[in-house]
Amino acid sequence: HELHSTWPVYSQPDSRHILEDMLVLTVERPGTCYGPGDRVKVIVSFKNDGIPAASLRGFEFSLMETIIFRGGPHMSGKKGAPQVQVSPIGEQKIPVNMSIYQGQSHRTELGCFIPQTHTNTSISSARHLDISYCIVVKAVLATGKPLMMELPVTVSNWPRCVALLFCGVHS
Repeated sequence: HELHSTWPVYSQPDSRHILEDMLVLTVERPGTCYGPGDRVKVIVSFKNDGIPAASLRGFEFSLMETIIFRGGPHMSGKKGAPQVQVSPIGEQKIPVNMSIYQGQSHRTELGCFIPQTHTNTSISSARHLDISYCIVVKAVLATGKPLMMELPVTVSNWPRCVALLFCGVHS
């Protein structure tokens, strides 16, 4: 039950930024754990801190699931190598197509829903299986080189309504 999305440890706001060539990408999120039916959302901001103009083509958001399966010690060669499967749970692209001049910024909300039927949960301590999730946010620029940030996410198999009951919160 430590993966309930309503636990206070997961409900802390988080803000991160990266700076590259005087351009700043900031991503803010209200929490770090989500369950089936939840909307995973971020507020993304792109700021030009020093170049005359930056051409922002758009923003991209992906919630990615990575499953790593490790065979047992009896497996060798190529069959013994970990099998990695990366797949999107949800995506959103927002076109912007504008010039952001020095000192200006552009801000928007991005996100996706985790399907009600999603049953995989974050696992990092199993012997043969790891399941991890991350949010990938990109500011797509006309130069072709995006500003990109990856944020780890915990995904529970408990819907929010069940998590609220277990945590003693009634809505």
